[in-house]
Amino acid sequence: MTSHINISLLYFLGFFPCFIFSQELEVQGVVTDIENQTLPGVTILIKGTNQGTLTDVDGRYSIKTFTGSVLVFSYMGITTEEKEVKGQTKLNITLKEDPQSLDEVVLTFKEPLVEADKGKLTFNLKNSALTTGQTALDMLKKLPGISVGQNDNILFRGASGINVMIDGKMTYLSGSQLANLLKGMSAEDINKIELITSPTAEFDAAGNTGIINIIPIKNIKKGYAVDLRTAVSKGKYWMTNENISASLRTKK
Repeated sequence: MTSHINISLLYFLGFFPCFIFSQELEVQGVVTDIENQTLPGVTILIKGTNQGTLTDVDGRYSIKTFTGSVLVFSYMGITTEEKEVKGQTKLNITLKEDPQSLDEVVLTFKEPLVEADKGKLTFNLKNSALTTGQTALDMLKKLPGISVGQNDNILFRGASGINVMIDGKMTYLSGSQLANLLKGMSAEDINKIELITSPTAEFDAAGNTGIINIIPIKNIKKGYAVDLRTAVSKGKYWMTNENISASLRTKK
């Protein structure tokens, strides 16, 4: 009887470390740079797998993994870092600049796709391949934290009340009216999109949820302009999207 107990005890002690090692955890944290600025859009992968996530507009992330796994943090212009999960549920990390990547950007004068400032994210879309065949609404759906709910309501972090501006001017539209406006605007005509997550005092009257400012590519040439575009796609059903716009620019 005693020998059976000893064998069972040894088996349990041998299995117990494996159980602890493979314990599932939900790890959360914030990713910042050396100046303590949060980094949105950082890629976080579980090493050896294709499972991962991205940090949100505030540099926060949440990922389900196991004790003993290794998280790999990577970002454009930043040195890739690896951190082992040792049973903690909070894991904040500071990423350092990669001099080689920064030198390449400076020498080729490439404008970064995403720029982060205090309370604002700027997405530079001019001459970007991402805009081909896309509408302004399609591009908004790709912004971190932005989604489109029922009745084409634009949501930020799951909440309504975000305001959309065109070249710094409030649209004062909502729901289907705003969605139709954005569907009729080609993403190829957009210079940049600003996602203002912490509106300053000048925007208080417009709401505090957040502000999206769509800045179009400016055409300073005088005269008439007519733009015709069409797109065809097929999923379960055939879909078409037509866009016709015209403008007149004078000395005024």
